[in-house]
Amino acid sequence: MASNMTNLEDLEEFVDSPEEFQGKVQVVAKMIRNAKRVVFFTGAGISTSARIPDYRGPDGVWTRQAQGKAPPKSVAFEAAVPT
Repeated sequence: MASNMTNLEDLEEFVDSPEEFQGKVQVVAKMIRNAKRVVFFTGAGISTSARIPDYRGPDGVWTRQAQGKAPPKSVAFEAAVPT
């Protein structure tokens, strides 16, 4: 039976350079300015930069729970700072 579990060692986070990020921001800003309507859908991990833990990542709440570990340290939800 095939497993649907992700090998945590195979996970890699990608980060753009500041210049590449700024270019992408400009493209998206132009798209928003030219749009009649805009809807944003966010996914898992969008809040991690505000120190709210994710659930499925290598150090996520559910991952740690499956390993018998305590949840990661985080801020109270109401104390999280928008990013």
